[in-house]
Formats: sequence, C-alpha cells, structure tokens
Amino acid sequence: MIENNLEKKFLKIKKFFPFFNKNNVIYFDNAGTTQKHIKVIEMSNYYYLNDCANIHSSDCSLSLNALNEYKNCKQSIAKFLNCNDFELFFSSGTTLILNQFVLIMEKILNEGDQILLSYYEHSSNFFPWIKMKDKKKLKFLYLPYKNDFSVDYLQLEKLISKNNIKVISLALTNNNTGEELDILKIKSFLKKKLQNPLILLDAAQAVSHTKIDLKQLDIDFLAFSGHKIYGPTGIGVGYINHKTLNKYNFDPILLGGGAISWCDDEVSYKLKPFPWNFESGTLNIEAIYGLHQAIKFVDNIGVENISNYEKFLQKFAILKLSKLKNIKIYNKNISSSIVLFNVDKVFSQDVASYLSYKNICVRSGDHCAKFLKNIINVTTTVRVSFAIYNNREEVLKFIKEIENGGDFLGGIFR
Repeated sequence: MIENNLEKKFLKIKKFFPFFNKNNVIYFDNAGTTQKHIKVIEMSNYYYLNDCANIHSSDCSLSLNALNEYKNCKQSIAKFLNCNDFELFFSSGTTLILNQFVLIMEKILNEGDQILLSYYEHSSNFFPWIKMKDKKKLKFLYLPYKNDFSVDYLQLEKLISKNNIKVISLALTNNNTGEELDILKIKSFLKKKLQNPLILLDAAQAVSHTKIDLKQLDIDFLAFSGHKIYGPTGIGVGYINHKTLNKYNFDPILLGGGAISWCDDEVSYKLKPFPWNFESGTLNIEAIYGLHQAIKFVDNIGVENISNYEKFLQKFAILKLSKLKNIKIYNKNISSSIVLFNVDKVFSQDVASYLSYKNICVRSGDHCAKFLKNIINVTTTVRVSFAIYNNREEVLKFIKEIENGGDFLGGIFR
C-alpha cells in the first residue's frame, strides 16, 4: 500500500522533467545518468542570464551572487550528507575526484601495503589503484561474494582478521547489482582486529538511493557526481574528513588560480586552506547552481522514499522477468534499483539495441566494471536501472518487448 501511494505521488513528479515532455521513451538507464528536474535546468540558465561572473572575483555584485550560491550549495550538501561544509570541495565529477584521492595518498603508501577493493568496482575506482599498485608495489585484496553475487560478510570478516589493510576503497552502492555495502559492519570487523585503515567510498551510485550519514559512518573520503542525482553533468563533490586532513595534511594534485595564498619568488608559495586549495581554476559554476536544486529536490522527497519506491519497481520487474524461461537474472536476491540480466543465447547489446528500437533505453556491456566477469562469469549483461519518474506501466511494456523479442537483432529489421 505504501509503495502504491508513492507511485501515485511520483507519477505526478514526472511532469517536472522536461525531457519526457519532448521524448516518448521509457528511460531505464538511470545508473548511467539521470534526467534533470526543471528547477535544475532553470537555475543553471539563471546563472548565465543573471549572475555570470567568476566566484574568485568577488569585487562585483555579480561575483558575490555567484559566491553566495556556491556557499549555499555546499551548505545544502553538508546538511544532506550530515557533514561540515568545510569538508567538501567541488570538481568535475567522481572520476577526477577518485583519481585525486588515490594520488594524494601516495605519500603515505609503502611497498606491500594492502588495498581492499572489489571486482564490482567502476573503472574510476579500480584503474587509479592499478597504476598506484605498479608504482608503490601494493597488494590487492578483494571482497568475497556468495553464489547469489552478494557480499559474503562471514568470509570478509575472516579476510580482515588475517590481514592488515591500509586502505579500503569501495563503491558504497555498486552499479551492477546495486547492492549497498554495510560500512558499519565492515568497521566492526576492523575494530575487532584493531585496524584503522583509510576508507574511501565511491558514492556516485549511492547518493540518490541511499541515506548517507557521514558523521555516523566516520570515513575518510567520499565522492559523488551531480548527474547521478538529477543534477547537471560536469560537477562532482569530494569529501575529506577534517580529522583525516589534520592528520595527513594532504596536498592537492592540481594547482592554479584560487588555490595560492601568496608567493614571493619562483620557489616560495603558500596554498590556501582546504577546500580552496582543491578547487584550482574556474569551477563549473552554472552546474553548482543546478546541483543545489537537485539536492533540495531529493532532500525534500526523502532518499528513503525514493529508495523504497525504486526497490518496489525492481521487485515487480524481477517477478515478471522470472516468469520468462529464457532469462538469467544475476541480482534477484539483492534489493536495489537495478535489474541485471541476460537473455539466453542473445548478445546483451542486441537486446539493448532492440529495446532502443522500441523506445526503451537500457544499458548493455560491462558497465565500466572490467572485472565483473570474475564474479558472475559473463563479460556483458543488460542493466535496467530505475529512478523516481519510472512506473509499473513502463515495466510491463519492457517485459512485453523482452517476451516478444525473438532473436532481438532480427526484430529491428523486420
């Protein structure tokens, strides 16, 4: 009943996403990017039409307006994540931020240090570590998984007890099965072993589906992108715990305008304090305007409400897909916003191309998880990912096309 009420409420929300007013499509690739709320679009345009000035040039009123919006956006994000606004910095997106995090940790990494990763990890949180592994001769450990492709916490506790981990670098919610990590449980395992590794979380997938409380989690690093939470592309948010900053005094990787406090010759200079020293150059200011609206939109509805509704749609889709004989579902026991599946003897891209021909957008491939095959034993899958503007009617149309697809590729040329 609760889910039905949410569906009625969210059906009304769809009209606030202009994309659907102009495109007659069913959009099920929300783990790739989300559509944008009208307020996000309007406020991004508002910057260009009314406040177009750089926040680093605060001598004019336009610049002061932009600077105030920059500050207000950070305050809203801090409230949303339950952290301090001075622990946040803006960047272009999760990919750049994760690369920066790995690079700034280089000075504290030593040969043989153990890094805990997952084969589910997005390339943005895997390949920077591969590069650092070669440079510093690090050792990788991997999250263990059960036969249903969910995390095996019993084996993970044993893994932690037998090792001394320096850094844990994981997606809070992975973009394949959608499983959310129980970070507090992992931290309880570490506490038993008296380990205190640095914890880095990729929250790109989690931010619009999971209530994140950074004071409760008490981790070291976090990153997310605006375009995964109904906001603009080209804007991301990085978090560094102030206790971690005070302990290690990390230096930024990029230097430039806005990051330098003073210099008196070619070798002497002083950086501004965090977060300014991590925000060199001109930020994507119009995207900050838009992101602020996206954060307020999600916060007003409640992440828990959004998550419950998406899980309701996932459960409904899995129930319907499970009745088809030729479907392999990889995450049927994992409650999330994602359905990961394949059609027997049909290449995943052929399925996705056929669905696109029928105006249904899904994703096929490895979903930027290059080592996914190490867990589910296939190299590519079809991914359906839900958002607040999807509904059961769309799911039923999708199921009908899967059921009638035949060889799928041939269906395009009939």
